Amino acid sequence: MLKTRKNFFFLLLTILLVFPFSVQAGCLKTQKNITIAEKQVINDNIYALGKNLSIKGKVKGDVFFLGETLKIEGEVEGEIVGLASQIEIKGKTKNAKLLGKKVVISGEIKQNAYVFSSDLFLAKTASIFQDLLFVSNKAKLSGSIDRNLKSWTSTLKINGKIGGRADLYLNKNTNKPALFISDSARIKDGVFYRSNSKGEISEQAQIGGEVKHKFPQKEKKDPVSIIWSYLISVFSALLIGLVFITLIKNRTLEILYSFKRSSFFTPLKGLGLFLVFPVLSFLLLFTLIGIPLSLLILSGWLIAVLSSRVLVALYLGKTLIKKTNFKKESLMSALILGTALSWLVFHLPLVGWIFNLLAVCWGLGVLYEHLKTK
Repeated sequence: MLKTRKNFFFLLLTILLVFPFSVQAGCLKTQKNITIAEKQVINDNIYALGKNLSIKGKVKGDVFFLGETLKIEGEVEGEIVGLASQIEIKGKTKNAKLLGKKVVISGEIKQNAYVFSSDLFLAKTASIFQDLLFVSNKAKLSGSIDRNLKSWTSTLKINGKIGGRADLYLNKNTNKPALFISDSARIKDGVFYRSNSKGEISEQAQIGGEVKHKFPQKEKKDPVSIIWSYLISVFSALLIGLVFITLIKNRTLEILYSFKRSSFFTPLKGLGLFLVFPVLSFLLLFTLIGIPLSLLILSGWLIAVLSSRVLVALYLGKTLIKKTNFKKESLMSALILGTALSWLVFHLPLVGWIFNLLAVCWGLGVLYEHLKTK
């Protein structure tokens, strides 16, 4: 699928910026309102940017949507990756990765569901055949989860079935009950939850295994802290980006063009720069006349590292906007889109540091090659 090596790192980062799924050829749709009719069959992936996306027919690939409203009434044989204000899954899909203000699931998810939302509702008709993992302000679960549930939420109501274990992390900023398990709830392998107060658990609820409650540890970050950390880091990156696109706009455009000409070995050069300069700075500290030079090198290295990630985000944002054929293309919109998506990837648990390092190395390598040609 890759025509040249120079596209490798761009493609790799772009895939992960959209919560990675199968990388295959697909159709790109950018209309305001996009509809897949009831009897229509799409034999490919769908990449959609617009206000509304409604799928009533069948999609044999994956669906990626960025917009305002996403509604699935038909069937998606692959997985759904949705970033929208309102998301409703009434049909069937293999996997679902959803980020939205309000998420409603009343259909079937054959494997796993991952949800980040303000309000999550799992209807009685909903079936998740494997696991549900979500972060939400409030949630009500009335459907069926065949395996495990893991959640971080302020308030949670469970009325449905959980075929495995429920691990729940609830609001630690209030002493009011945050967990409610009703008479109709059935949980096979027990409940473990952290909150400042005990939940309201009905005696008629069928819970196998133990019900364990622990008070939250103050030093651990809750979802709100994580979100604020993300927003602050994005804001800081945007400030750095504004310097590039306002004070040195022409030079920035030249650097962005250098990304296109970068090769497979560009990030390897960046990795060398990333490792060599701190070591050099450390060694200079042991010489009397080298201390000022050491501090100068370390300062320059730090600025380059911070700038490299922003430049990578700006390039990816610019490329994504260009590929969608939006009429209004600006460095500001590219900066906002690229930074928001890139920093989401950088904040992923366990693997975020890998892509952070990859972006730094790619950016440093491009900066080195650009300055070398001047």
